[in-house]
Amino acid sequence: MQIIIDKADLHLEKQGRTLVIRESATLADKVPVKYIESLIIHSNVTLETGLLRLLAEQGVPTVILPARGKGPGINLSPGSHHFASIRAAQHRAIANPDHKLAVAKQIVDHKCAAYLAAAHRLKQWGDGNAFEKAERALQRTLTDIPAAADTATLMGHEGAAAAAWFNAYKTLFAPEWGFSQRNRRPPQDPVNALLSLTYTIVAQPVRRALLATGYDVYFGFLHEPVSGREALTLDAIELQRPAVDCLIAGWLRQALFTPEDFVDSATDGCRLTKEARGKYYALWADAEKHWVALRANHQKQATTSTAAACRWCSQWLREQITTVNSGEPEHAD
Repeated sequence: MQIIIDKADLHLEKQGRTLVIRESATLADKVPVKYIESLIIHSNVTLETGLLRLLAEQGVPTVILPARGKGPGINLSPGSHHFASIRAAQHRAIANPDHKLAVAKQIVDHKCAAYLAAAHRLKQWGDGNAFEKAERALQRTLTDIPAAADTATLMGHEGAAAAAWFNAYKTLFAPEWGFSQRNRRPPQDPVNALLSLTYTIVAQPVRRALLATGYDVYFGFLHEPVSGREALTLDAIELQRPAVDCLIAGWLRQALFTPEDFVDSATDGCRLTKEARGKYYALWADAEKHWVALRANHQKQATTSTAAACRWCSQWLREQITTVNSGEPEHAD
């Protein structure tokens, strides 16, 4: 199960191999750690270091989200399995500029192809002309990717495709949602608030799959390493962004949220109310089990789980790395 802490001033500790939650020294709940898939903390609490160690030993990722919506989430990841050959191959590919660029191209190519699949799904709900323009822009990007001479040029192509996508995506929402473009840190409207939160939540199964494979998550191909930033996790999240965008559009089309479910401030931006966060996490728990994995075109969509989709991303990256290093795809273990 996924444990979500959304109440302030709780105390989290361990007893044996069990997570214990106390409120004012009174027992509120307890859960054996072996049943916990991830721990998400959305409020100001205290944690014992022994609990964090136990969670890490059991491979349970912990994410601490800002209580008021501003700033990035903090991810406390369990250690990797230390697969030396996997990391050696990853670092060897990153060290070679041509190989690094080749994998980065594959990431952008897959992302744009998945956005084409998303456009095919969503254009019936929005402005057909805008989505057709987006499809043409995405197709141009797919055509231009092979000739990109460096990562900066590649990112320029990706940026143009993203701008075209969100120009069409905004036609899915009524004016009261206030969505005109992608923005973040902090998000300025409810749609961006949902997108940012969900991208952050998706990072957990993505990171877990990468670490389980043995990758060094701080070194990526498309994203450059920056202190404290998991560049490879960000690379893999790119493959899931189209599915997230479709999920949020579907939720709002079904009126599962209203603008009144959000609060806004000049300092913290737009964020879900505390009451609405409970609704969000309930919906997310269901979405995790019925994830629509978008592949190269709309004929390759598949309903799966987020965990399975992220394991696929990890294996896909392994195949790309092996291909650029040796020219031959690696067989599964």
